Amino acid sequence: MSRGRRRQRDLRIVSLAVFFAVALKGCSQRAEQQPQAQAPTAEPTTSDRIPTVTTTEGLRQLRWTDTGRRRDGLPVLAVQNEDCVAPVGVTVRETSTSVTVTAWGRKQVQPCAAVGYALYGAVPLDEPLGHRTLHAG
Repeated sequence: MSRGRRRQRDLRIVSLAVFFAVALKGCSQRAEQQPQAQAPTAEPTTSDRIPTVTTTEGLRQLRWTDTGRRRDGLPVLAVQNEDCVAPVGVTVRETSTSVTVTAWGRKQVQPCAAVGYALYGAVPLDEPLGHRTLHAG
């Protein structure tokens, strides 16, 4: 390959590299300017209770997380969406020594836009949790 052709090839490579670097920089700046979604931080009010489900037919079990907060003695939970199964409510079994909560969700059609903790609120109990142990069902 002649010297002139190598120089042209090198200039094309450098030009392409500069072009892609500028394009990527522009994309990253636009992404930085867009507002980011914020996780919910508001503590639920007394009326913000997770709904209970009367039947679990057609529903799938989901994981939940105890936030460590209590509202009027009721535990506040966050139920996470997973595999496009959106939370719809909980079932609760209460005894004198423990409370078992099972979270339930319904499979959504693809593509699924709901991600993260989609249901947040106090668990509806007959009495405050008190010294009873909270269990996942």
